Amino acid sequence: MRYVDDDGMVIESLLALVHVAETTGRYLFDKLQEIITSLGLSFDFLVGQYYDGASNMSGAYNGLQALIKHAAKLKPVYIHCWAHTLNLILQDTAKSTLLCSRTFELLQKIYVFMEGSPQRHGEYLKSLEALQLDDGMLALQTLSGTRWSAKCVNLRIVKRCLPAIFRSLEEMSDSDASGLLTAVKDPCFVFGLEFLTRLFLLVNAASEALQSIDMDLAAAGESIAALKQSLINMDNDYEFNSLFTAAVSRCDQLDINWQQRAVKRPRKPPASLTSFVMDRFLTSATDGASVQNLGPEEELKCQLKVDFFSDRFLTQYGVRWTRALTMTVLIF
Repeated sequence: MRYVDDDGMVIESLLALVHVAETTGRYLFDKLQEIITSLGLSFDFLVGQYYDGASNMSGAYNGLQALIKHAAKLKPVYIHCWAHTLNLILQDTAKSTLLCSRTFELLQKIYVFMEGSPQRHGEYLKSLEALQLDDGMLALQTLSGTRWSAKCVNLRIVKRCLPAIFRSLEEMSDSDASGLLTAVKDPCFVFGLEFLTRLFLLVNAASEALQSIDMDLAAAGESIAALKQSLINMDNDYEFNSLFTAAVSRCDQLDINWQQRAVKRPRKPPASLTSFVMDRFLTSATDGASVQNLGPEEELKCQLKVDFFSDRFLTQYGVRWTRALTMTVLIF
């Protein structure tokens, strides 16, 4: 609960942790009302409510927000949590962008493999110690589907400990380790780590700011505007060259030949459509025939500029934030 004391200080308090047998809006409302009443409080003093966009929370008729609004005297407004909106933008974009989805897929495979047995975990720890990487963040983490800040931590850990991951996989003789080693030695994975680490550091800072105790509506708007400008600044040749140079340097350190990257066989459009449909709309930027002759640098630039920034991220960003800001302005 977030409230203002007699001195005008903003305070946040955890009221209770309660087990729930159901997740319907009505059941959650009854549980919340029971807790509020037991503490001598009332819905009548509530002026605002912030949840995610799940239907049991945001539903206009039977959602928790609607039931509270009907029961409270001041009709507390409901606003979709802005930090959650930011997570949804990342989730939708990452799932639909080949570079991002492939990188996260390999991150999860690394976690499952290394933490799947005590022997593999022990081999990983020995490699960390041998390479003197055991003095910082080193515990691999699973990728949460909802807590995108956890992905930021895992990206930083894998990027830092990648030499130990390679070494431990090389020490294992089974085919699973060899297959995973081949996959993570793809230069595109190294580039994906560099790009997503920079991206998530920016986004995670904004997400934490949106959830801070002293955050207000004006400051939240400024934080979102600053993040958008930072992301726009990433979509230029200078930033890409910086990312590409860092990835190539990292590949040199890890003894990875940048030119020997995995090349996906292009998908062919149906014969009936080849004469009048552009293959850009049938395939991703890295699959179409128009990019097959591009070098590694131009190919990755095409993925980021076309698939990530232009087509997906900034589009999702504009649509979701325009909707959130419009709803907020209409409410107030």
